[in-house]
Amino acid sequence: MEVVETHSGSGHQFSEAYLGNLVAVYLGGYDNEEKAARAYDLVALKYWGPSAPTNFPAINYASEIKRMKGLTREQVIASVRRNSSAFSRGRGVTRHHKLQRGQARIGRLDGNKDLYLGTFGTQEEAAEAYDIASIRFRGLRAVTNFDINRYDVNKYLVRHIGTKTNLRLSGRGGRNSLFKSN
Repeated sequence: MEVVETHSGSGHQFSEAYLGNLVAVYLGGYDNEEKAARAYDLVALKYWGPSAPTNFPAINYASEIKRMKGLTREQVIASVRRNSSAFSRGRGVTRHHKLQRGQARIGRLDGNKDLYLGTFGTQEEAAEAYDIASIRFRGLRAVTNFDINRYDVNKYLVRHIGTKTNLRLSGRGGRNSLFKSN
């Protein structure tokens, strides 16, 4: 199997692909080795085409290859990650220990700082808040929890990073939150 390893703490399988200058790209955590291997195969086929070394024959991925034609490499990686079993709460989402609700934060902004986005009724709402913030700050390169086509991207793109704006979503935004409740 190509680049499938076992996480020492959880015992889950995870997959990585070495792309470009041998930079490891995390593809997600999986319940078993076969699912992790298939995640690797999809990314390998997108990057290097049907002649890529894969764990299973490329012909097994005919329908996926067809769907991937219109996607960028980054979109394929994001899709593979979203389908991993490690994607239970979502990227940027944790469970608030007292309120038992989803809370969201986005990291590595303005000098590697985290920005608290708020506490939300469900983990899905928190994941959407993360996605919108990611689109606002990272543009079309944003790695999102849900398909980026779900959002009106032009509405959320920040043209002037220095401009302070508040975006209204359902949920409770904290004092330093980008998201304020209605």
